[in-house]
Amino acid sequence: MHPERAVWNIQKKNPLSDSFEKQIASLDGVEKIEIGLYAGCFIMNNDQLKEDDGSNLETGVSGMNKDVLKECKKYVTDGSLDNPKLFDGTGILLLDGYVTHHSDLSVGDMVELKILDGDREITKKFEIVAEADVPQSLVGSSLALPADVLQGFCETDVTDHYNIFVTESRRSEVTQAVRSLVQQEEFLEMRTYQEAYEDAEKSISLFVYGGYGVLFIFGLIGMLNLVNTMINSVHMRRKELGMLQAIGMSDRQTVRMLQMEGMFYTLGTLLLSLGIGSIAGYSLFWKMREDGMFSIQYYKYPVVPAIVLVVVVVLLQLLITYLVNSNFKKQSLIERVRFAE
Repeated sequence: MHPERAVWNIQKKNPLSDSFEKQIASLDGVEKIEIGLYAGCFIMNNDQLKEDDGSNLETGVSGMNKDVLKECKKYVTDGSLDNPKLFDGTGILLLDGYVTHHSDLSVGDMVELKILDGDREITKKFEIVAEADVPQSLVGSSLALPADVLQGFCETDVTDHYNIFVTESRRSEVTQAVRSLVQQEEFLEMRTYQEAYEDAEKSISLFVYGGYGVLFIFGLIGMLNLVNTMINSVHMRRKELGMLQAIGMSDRQTVRMLQMEGMFYTLGTLLLSLGIGSIAGYSLFWKMREDGMFSIQYYKYPVVPAIVLVVVVVLLQLLITYLVNSNFKKQSLIERVRFAE
């Protein structure tokens, strides 16, 4: 609806110019500026990678500076980033993301791209020389070239973003100054690390608390079922328990028996919830990671919720045992033996 806001159109008169960079670099407290490059493109030669309407997949190529390129080497899963083809403009890095999840492209394959450079379209073929499972925040999630190689293909300035590093003592002043400069440009926006961190925290919190809400409902249903099972078990066996007490079983032994039965239900509940549930949760993590959902990369076992679950279920079982036994003792031994006659 707004083609003038497409990246390749904005880059025809890129607001992230040399003069703009110098303005930011001159601010007191700015330590360094990392420049990120990006050019939109279409993948032309792969029938697996199509839009819903059957057209070629629109994606992008990121430019890697020396620091990013060095960092990416830690995440390479196949091939090598030292391949000379990557630096002479005939090789390209395939990043773990939408492209890898929806195609069988791998190292050694050829990929044909139509790179969007303002009003120009540059068609080039690249050999995939490496594949890397890189965090999306580092260099995107599609394809990447060395920064100077990507810029060498393009006539427009394909600078896409700045990462501005400042001294902690001047953070507030620099933030205000940069924000003031950004507000003067129509097609620029700014976000600090703190803002990005808070946004990510909110997104994760919504997902986590929503999940815990659903789990709470299922947990409540399960606990009510545990209560019902134990109460119904004792109720249906009142005559049996009365006869055992009539031949000499003490109240203490009755409580211990009920506790052992309750512990059987408790262990079964914990085995299913923590055992099978943990395996299912870890499997879901791998599935979400493979599909690139929410940019999930790492798994951390929910130790605190697991401990809370164990404590709650055990305490609930003990409470039920106490309440059932208290109710059971209100009846005389004769009433218990005559139950259900």
